[in-house]
Amino acid sequence: MSSVLGLCLVVVGIVLLAMWIGRGGRPLRTTRLLLLGIGTSVVGSLSYLFLVGGYYGGGDYLLYYRAGLEYAALLAGGEWEEALRQFGGEDGRWWGTAFTIHLSGLLFTLIGPTQAGAFLVFGLLGYAGVLAIWEAARRSFPGLDANRYPRRCGSGQALSERTQSSCSELDWPHWG
Repeated sequence: MSSVLGLCLVVVGIVLLAMWIGRGGRPLRTTRLLLLGIGTSVVGSLSYLFLVGGYYGGGDYLLYYRAGLEYAALLAGGEWEEALRQFGGEDGRWWGTAFTIHLSGLLFTLIGPTQAGAFLVFGLLGYAGVLAIWEAARRSFPGLDANRYPRRCGSGQALSERTQSSCSELDWPHWG
């Protein structure tokens, strides 16, 4: 798959995600906040790519990109045993740099060799993690103001002398 086609696929996916969020039956204020988060993720991901790539000449992402392309070539070539052996890393661990490289390779197998597409996908995965924490807090603490929680976390207002951490579960019940 060409990198342009892969990037177009990612952009279509982002638009579909935004449309799905818009139809979720959430309060307008929450929907706007979620859409702003997606927009911020997209702008931030691409800004980082172009700033670090253009101004500094690259970063760690080049390691993940190049090694991920090699892993994608294994998958595309049908070398499944070698790909599976490598996926766990040399010592069988499923975390760290080796995992990130192979996850990048899986992504490049699906969308083609596009750095911008990879930045968008991984940025949205990070945003999905934030949303998962928000949803867990909303479900765990029914009295939690779901609109106020993300703003407090994002702005750092949740910092307190009691916990010395942002968005600590110790603070959640007190936000009613």
